[in-house]
Formats: sequence, structure tokens, C-alpha cells
Amino acid sequence: MVRSFELYVEVHERRSYVMTTESAIVLRNRIWSLSFLGLAFGILETRKLKESDPLGAAIKRASLFYSYRFLWPFFFLHPIMMLIAKRYVFLAMKMDNSTLLDHGQCDVIGTILLRLGFPYEAYHYLERGLTKNPPPHSKALLTIGLAEYYAEREKGKVSPEEDPSVLHAVLAALSLREQIEQEEDRVQALRQFQRVLLRATKLLLNRKTGHVSAKQIYAEAKLLANDPQIGTRGMRLKTRLLVVRLLHF
Repeated sequence: MVRSFELYVEVHERRSYVMTTESAIVLRNRIWSLSFLGLAFGILETRKLKESDPLGAAIKRASLFYSYRFLWPFFFLHPIMMLIAKRYVFLAMKMDNSTLLDHGQCDVIGTILLRLGFPYEAYHYLERGLTKNPPPHSKALLTIGLAEYYAEREKGKVSPEEDPSVLHAVLAALSLREQIEQEEDRVQALRQFQRVLLRATKLLLNRKTGHVSAKQIYAEAKLLANDPQIGTRGMRLKTRLLVVRLLHF
């Protein structure tokens, strides 16, 4: 399948495709909608970037295939997409040094490492991203990633008591909502915040919070997914899938 997309990309490369600001926005929207064209042109963009920035290209490809792990209706591709994302994350880690990555790239690597079952390695990238002066939405993503790391760490404890670090990190991420609303690219920022809400929903489920409930957080995520200006097909799909996964497990 990946080879088919690369052949499709090669055809468009011959048409001297140029990534303008306008086309970059179109590509971003296609990726958020999980369209096949978004995947194809995303591969094209990273192929061109590879010449000047191989590290950045590897991270973009990891993010791209990770985003398409829930490609409807081809859910059977999930392990394949994750395997490809893993390949590019590990490639990026090999090329990485202490100064090259920005906050967004640290978030991509950290988040995918969490999904791959490498929480301790993920922790270092998430913490590093927070030192890169991230904008509010990126800070929220990095912080919710830390909450997921604390939750993984909690599983390894003999004591059944909940780790307060999980709740503290979740609330810290959610508290950035007002700042995110004020960002210049409000639509993109709120789309990213919707990811934070979905991840917070999973973390707060069956947890004693005394502040907010998983149900409240999920309702807010659903509102953003269905917002005509912000929501996309991909957001709505992942919002519905979260309920299915939680009911299943």
C-alpha cells in the first residue's frame, strides 16, 4: 500500500508540485480529515524535505503515518501504520542531538514512543519539549503526554494508591484552554487541544478527581469535533472510536 502511494506521489512530482502557504493549509486539512490525498501529498512533502532536513522529514513521516493509524474503513492497517511510524521515530532518534529538535518534534517523538511502549524514553522527549518555549497548545500536548507517562509509571507500583502526578498534569494541560483560544491560528490550536481532551478522557476514567469527570471532558471534545469551523472527519472518527475502545476494554 505504501509503495502504491509513493508511485502516486512520483506522478505528481513530475508536475513540479510546490508547497505554498495555501497548499500547506490544504494539506493540513486533508491530513486532519484522514483523506488519501493527505497521505499521498504528505509523503511528497517529506520526500522533498528529506534533501535539506532529513531529521525533520523523518519526524514528519512518523507523525503522518501515526495520524493515519485509524484510516477509515481500513482499520486493519493500524499495526502497519504504527510499524512505519516506529521505523521513522527510531530513525529520527538516531539522527537527533540535544539542540536540533523543536517543541513540536519532541511532542511527536514522545507521543509515539508512549504508544509503542517506551514510556521512559518518551518522558525525556516530552520534558525536553517543555524547555523549548512551546505555544499553549503544544505545551498542553506535552503536559498530557507527561500525564500518560505518570499513569504508566503508576502501573508499576506495588501500592494501589493513585499517583497524584497524573491528575496534576491533566489539570495543568486542561487549564491552558483560555490561552489556546487566544492563539493566532485558533483553529489549528483548538484541533490540537481536542486531542488533549480525548487523552484526558482516558486518563480520568475511573479516577477519583474531585474536579472534573471524564464524561465532562469527553463532551467538550465532542463539541469541538462537531464544530463546523474546527471539526474534521478525522476528529469525529477518533472521538467515536474512543468510546468503542473504552467500552471494549
